[in-house]
Amino acid sequence: MYLGEGIRSIVAAEGAERAIRHVNIDVWRKFFARFGMKEIGFSASSLYQAKLVAGKIPCGSCCTFDMDGKSVNIGWNGTPIECLSAWKFS
Repeated sequence: MYLGEGIRSIVAAEGAERAIRHVNIDVWRKFFARFGMKEIGFSASSLYQAKLVAGKIPCGSCCTFDMDGKSVNIGWNGTPIECLSAWKFS
């Protein structure tokens, strides 16, 4: 349901109807770096498992998972919807 709202907002809504605004992961990287945080990566196994889980839900075959540095971009038919990353204080 959560991804459905994101897909509708990004793909179908315009103007004031668009509730979700995309911010590039690079913006978050700079923001977290200011507070001494470092991005930690996900294993290849994590990406594989995400694809397996998505394949078990309706329309899961339309989900895409791509690495962007150490983060994972989750998309719908190639359009980025969410970005998953993990951080720790250095």
